[in-house]
Amino acid sequence: MSAELFDPVRTRMAQVMGLMLAMLAVGMAAGWPVAAPWLLVAVLLYGGVLWWRPQAFLLVIPALIPTLDLSMHTGRLYVDELDLFLIATLAVLMFRWQPGKNWIPLPFGIKFSLLLFVFFVVISLVLTLYPFRFPDENTWVHYTNDYHALRAVKGLVWALLLFICMRQFNQPSSELFKRWFVPGMVLGLVGCIVWVVWERATYPGLLDFSSRYRITGTFFDMHVGGPSIETYLVMSLPFVMLWAVGQRRFMWVGLMAMGIVGTAMYALAVTYSRAGYLGMGVALVVLLMGGFLAFFHQNPKLPRTRLLLIIPLSIVLSASIFLWVGGGGGVIEQRMSHWVSDKQLRMEHWELTTDLARNVGGSSLFGHGPGSFPRLYLLGNHQGRLPANFAYVMDGDLGVLRLGTGDSLFINQRLRLPWQGEYTLIMESRSDRPAKINVFVCEKPIRHSYGCRSSRVSIDSGESSPQQVLRFNIEDLKTGPWFSRRQLVLSLQNETDDSVIELSRLSMVSEDGREWLKNGDFSAGGRYWYFTTDHLWPWRVENVWLEIWLDLGWPGVLSFLLLIGVGFWHLLRRMLSGSFQDSVVLASLAGSMSIGLFSSIFWSPRLELLFFLILLLALAVGCESTRSIPQGKAGLRSQRIRHRFTREPAAKT
Repeated sequence: MSAELFDPVRTRMAQVMGLMLAMLAVGMAAGWPVAAPWLLVAVLLYGGVLWWRPQAFLLVIPALIPTLDLSMHTGRLYVDELDLFLIATLAVLMFRWQPGKNWIPLPFGIKFSLLLFVFFVVISLVLTLYPFRFPDENTWVHYTNDYHALRAVKGLVWALLLFICMRQFNQPSSELFKRWFVPGMVLGLVGCIVWVVWERATYPGLLDFSSRYRITGTFFDMHVGGPSIETYLVMSLPFVMLWAVGQRRFMWVGLMAMGIVGTAMYALAVTYSRAGYLGMGVALVVLLMGGFLAFFHQNPKLPRTRLLLIIPLSIVLSASIFLWVGGGGGVIEQRMSHWVSDKQLRMEHWELTTDLARNVGGSSLFGHGPGSFPRLYLLGNHQGRLPANFAYVMDGDLGVLRLGTGDSLFINQRLRLPWQGEYTLIMESRSDRPAKINVFVCEKPIRHSYGCRSSRVSIDSGESSPQQVLRFNIEDLKTGPWFSRRQLVLSLQNETDDSVIELSRLSMVSEDGREWLKNGDFSAGGRYWYFTTDHLWPWRVENVWLEIWLDLGWPGVLSFLLLIGVGFWHLLRRMLSGSFQDSVVLASLAGSMSIGLFSSIFWSPRLELLFFLILLLALAVGCESTRSIPQGKAGLRSQRIRHRFTREPAAKT
């Protein structure tokens, strides 16, 4: 009774927090560097949809994860467009908060291991950020500082917040999972493969399997490499089969599902990621086993004939796609032939990680902090490399870009130019010593470059003065229709060792005198600018277990192992009892963790969010279904299953 007295106070506090979050989301969208009006309208419409159907976020967020990322246009590394919709989600759910709702049920082992893992993450995060330093204009454009820990835990935090807010729904978790989350995963995968098909058709060509071009999709975090695109494909593909099996018009839906599976397998094949191939192989094996077990269990809600069709057909189609892409001595064959030498490079990189953990200062018990590897590599790598050696320096309202050397580095801005006329690039720069800077205007998605206009500019030491560095015409680069035209990017590179070039102004003007560069005087720091590199080792450990050990220490590794072990055990147990839904979830997560043996699958906060949301939501569904079955009936069901497998074959013979 006493707790109910505080319910109105709690409701009011939640509404105030929701209103503040709504104001934050609207204000951020209105001031977004690019497409602000469109984002503002989208956020407002999304908020209205959530007010009508709060559970719709389970459809929208999974669909936006692989499709909405404008970081290459804004230059922002830590906050992107998905965060706007996540903030709007929390705003609506908090404003609609109803006290007294029960917590979503989870198995005790999951609760304990999850709380333990989150506890160690929080401890490591606090130790990393303490003593707290006020961020400057360079904090949010680099991965090599302590604040990168915030980006590293962002996905986990979002997943926990969304899962907690789900307690407000009156629908059971199983209905939320099937009616909202699974279609959201399918929509996201469709959006991802549509983008991949466009990317392949626009740059190397759909059927060019000799080019070493590796797709990125909309995952901007791959500007320094990473396994984001292949991890997402492996994580999401099993949900297509679950979605198809549960539809009424299976013939048309089945054909559509086979089209999605085939295109997704094509997308995975042209990632040329051997870890991705391993992950998909594991996922397909788990799906095959789960479909077999579900087929031989009497479940009236699961059409057995559909399982018999869709899983074998998917496996045959997947194998055919890989044989088609990899046949004829293409890139896949080359990648496979270099497996032994590349494995040796991986092992040397893991040895370097352990050396950095021992030799560079940090907590030995709770690790070096989330996302610590880029910082440790910068401080302690044996070759003396300086990854991402650039900085924005502000002097009042004036800004300067300092461009150093020490590792592969390009500073880029995406261009939106009319495909006609001539353009002139003017630069004001100076250097501490005579140096040369390379200027490129290239057809470039994120990292790979195609047709370029370039110039090598000599810079003398002393005061800066404006000089024309490049005059170019891009009409001959105009190929294909407008919807498949390659995007242009301005890139800068300092090629003189041990030099620092200061750029105070860049200007790109057309023949009519119009300015086409944004923030060319760097007065807004790194807005609209982003960096890329051809040297990918400094950014990730490339092993999920070793990375957690480096970041969180042995307590973090053991707690994460307990969380994954208990979670997988619950999924496996229900898969053995004939649950095809749990087979799909286990295939998704086991395939992703298989990629994690050779890659850092949590490098992308989006995939970290999706991984934990899938795990928690699926375990909640399983716990809910277990509680809804009386103990006596559950025991009787087990006896019937054993009787089916042991007695019927004997009777037939």
